[in-house]
Amino acid sequence: MTCNSNWAEIKECRAPGEVVQNRPDLVVWVFKEKLNICRAGIQMFGLVALVVHVFKFQKRGLPHAHFLVILKSCSKLLSPEAYDRFVCAELPDETEDPYLYSLVVKHMMHGPCGELNPSNVCMKDGKCKNNYPKQFSEQTVDGKGSYHVYRRRNNGHSVVVRRRRGVPIGQLCTVNPCEDERYYLRVLLLNVACPVSYEFLLTVDGVVCQTYREAAYKSGLLHRDDDIKKYMEEAPISKMPVELRMLFATLLYYCKPAKPKELFDKFYECMSEDFARKNLQRLTDDKIMDRVLIETEQITREISSKHSIQVPVEDLHALAQLNSQRRHAFHILFGKAIADEGGAFFVDGPGGTGKSFLYKVLLAHIRFHGFIALVVATSGIASSCFLKGHTAHRFKIPIDISDGVKFQVSFQSGEAYLIGCSEICVKTKGYLLANWLFLWEISGKCYQLFVAVVGIRKLVQA
Repeated sequence: MTCNSNWAEIKECRAPGEVVQNRPDLVVWVFKEKLNICRAGIQMFGLVALVVHVFKFQKRGLPHAHFLVILKSCSKLLSPEAYDRFVCAELPDETEDPYLYSLVVKHMMHGPCGELNPSNVCMKDGKCKNNYPKQFSEQTVDGKGSYHVYRRRNNGHSVVVRRRRGVPIGQLCTVNPCEDERYYLRVLLLNVACPVSYEFLLTVDGVVCQTYREAAYKSGLLHRDDDIKKYMEEAPISKMPVELRMLFATLLYYCKPAKPKELFDKFYECMSEDFARKNLQRLTDDKIMDRVLIETEQITREISSKHSIQVPVEDLHALAQLNSQRRHAFHILFGKAIADEGGAFFVDGPGGTGKSFLYKVLLAHIRFHGFIALVVATSGIASSCFLKGHTAHRFKIPIDISDGVKFQVSFQSGEAYLIGCSEICVKTKGYLLANWLFLWEISGKCYQLFVAVVGIRKLVQA
């Protein structure tokens, strides 16, 4: 048994403009009453020996129940004729029972699939995985080790099914504000009524915006701090004071609240709770506030430093020190990045031939032009040779690449977003390249340039 948010009892009790997700109490109450009616109707099958049911909640928050009904021996359905008394796999007669006919046509029709719609979700290897269309059967037949083949006579009744499916929009339960576009997509999903597509969310006053942030800004959703307040009100339930201070600093940097002082005053008590509780130095209230403010400022500065890389001047000037071969490689790679052309390049050379020097110059010029450049190394020592270098742990890359090992980076995660936004990725120690090829896969069409610094000669330049 499933819950339907369009039940009259639910719609009549909702306030104007209120969505079902905000009334779980009403949904559960109505579902429970209808469940009791359904349980009472089980007696239609005969004498019941046992009834067991369990509740589950779907991702949209709607409940449903699974029933297991065991009939007594005298009431068990043991013949095709007995099945036909309760199960019908035929279209009802529209003139005799128009209401039942309308329900079956609306809720119980499969497809179209097959040749009429080969791209339907049920299609696999050119066939419907649910085995539609079903063959006609004049009578119910017991299945041999499978489901029964119910009576489905060719009574001449037919209906044309035309289903218009939009682009599915996922539900973003929690999103960190530092994830930029995903966060603003969540803001739009929570505030835009009845969205039907991503383009619908991006459209403001008939104009399609380029980003979700732009759409949220033009819709006036960023001029008020309601969403930030809700975020901070929910956070103390599961976060410690130190995490709340980090969250507050993140919101200050990424969301630019209109009235930051009001937010600070409102949530100051929960952000300073640990300082007040462990006040071993017997600090005054003013001193405790100072510590909270200082720590918040430090976190904000750390976040800001990650997004504002100061390119060393000496690395920019080092272009003149490259020999002809390095300069040739530099112009190829830099040109590909600036021209927004994809590609994978492998630079081969023995140790000490200046591969790292070449990449310092390349990274400096890429970043100087305002692009994002990633540097990934296998070890911490190797990553420390480059400005803002990262190890495998930064992108959750496993060292073991045997069968069955999965990368832990989701396509919708912040790491994937960072990879997709980067114009170039430099990977040191190319002989471990198999561990890093996921970077090409996870970024899809957004990824621009992949470069590996290779220390052996047998790898071919591509």
